Amino acid sequence: SAYQKAVRQSGRRTLVVDDVCNRTEYNATILLNQNADAMKYDYIINPDILSLLGTRYTLLRKEFINFPRREAPVPADAKNILVTLGGADPDNVTSRIFEGLTQLNTTDLHVKVIAGAANPHLPELQEQIRRMPGTTDLIINASNMPRLMAWADLAISGAGSTCWELCFMSVPMVAVVLADNQQGIAWTLANQGLATLLDASANVKDIATALKAVMSDGKRREAMAAQGRKMIDGHGALRVANALYATGIRLRNVREDDCQTLLDWRNDPNVQARSFTSDVISQEEHQRWFRDKLANPNCLFFIGEDEAGTPVAQIRFDREYNYAVVSISVAPAMQNRSIGTVMVRLGCAALAKKWRDVRALARVKPNNPASAAIFRKAGFSQSQTPDKEYLQFEWMDKNAK
Repeated sequence: SAYQKAVRQSGRRTLVVDDVCNRTEYNATILLNQNADAMKYDYIINPDILSLLGTRYTLLRKEFINFPRREAPVPADAKNILVTLGGADPDNVTSRIFEGLTQLNTTDLHVKVIAGAANPHLPELQEQIRRMPGTTDLIINASNMPRLMAWADLAISGAGSTCWELCFMSVPMVAVVLADNQQGIAWTLANQGLATLLDASANVKDIATALKAVMSDGKRREAMAAQGRKMIDGHGALRVANALYATGIRLRNVREDDCQTLLDWRNDPNVQARSFTSDVISQEEHQRWFRDKLANPNCLFFIGEDEAGTPVAQIRFDREYNYAVVSISVAPAMQNRSIGTVMVRLGCAALAKKWRDVRALARVKPNNPASAAIFRKAGFSQSQTPDKEYLQFEWMDKNAK
């Protein structure tokens, strides 16, 4: 917790990825818990954090996103079985799964077992494979997981993040709880009809009974596959990226009906603290200032809106000869989402179109590292100034995006 807070106080935006809620406090720009039970945790967080909780934000590797999801009907009986219980499987649960499958007395099974090179039980597993009915392949350090999942009628998996990949690939599953931190995922899988659960300590007879029940129930597996497709749509990484980079922001010219919104933003205590003039602005004073800015041909004034058309920030350029001073503020409810950096980039691009040879200058209070970081990330370079009341940054890039 102390480390997270120190990094943020240095002016950096941070994304904290969590799945156990075992810190005293979480201090970040964005908190991400991609698991379905994320909302159950009682997170203690900083008040301006953006929380991305649940499988809407599940991060999948590109190899899954780009692989076509299965369209074939679910067979009445599962014959192609994929077993994947992690890279090490120290308790050798895979061996008991083998024994359970053997007790089914079915010779037409095709089993593919995924194991890591760190698995200490590989010789034992290889010996068991020779005695198993049907066809069994041991694959070490698999590099084609999407294809293997697409092949499977049923997966037997540890109850970790692999389950979200299986959901995306529409593969019904038996989930084995291999660690305490998988309890929440396992509960969700069972509660929402996504999987049959097995405890890692289950005996061979119970394993065989559970496997037989789900392998012979095509309708049940079909429902699992359909529910998995609903749970994981594959757009989680994009949603997280949009939150990180505020990609949906668009500029428009300021209108007369923006007057009150801008006053409310300006008089917010957090905005005041970062302004050179920290006094509360009166309604009359603000309206007079606002009318002057709208009428001034040397003022470029924009509102940034999100994809829903909601105002989220403002940026203004006041021209003085061959340079323009930048002023920016973000709506109090939308701070710490990288909107400031996006606004500066968009604003400077608009400035270059309007006044091609005009430099943009930004002036920042020395005790405001967050604002300084915004301009640096937007392409500004710090320049010399004799005034010790502020830091000065200059923008020269006419190709801003």
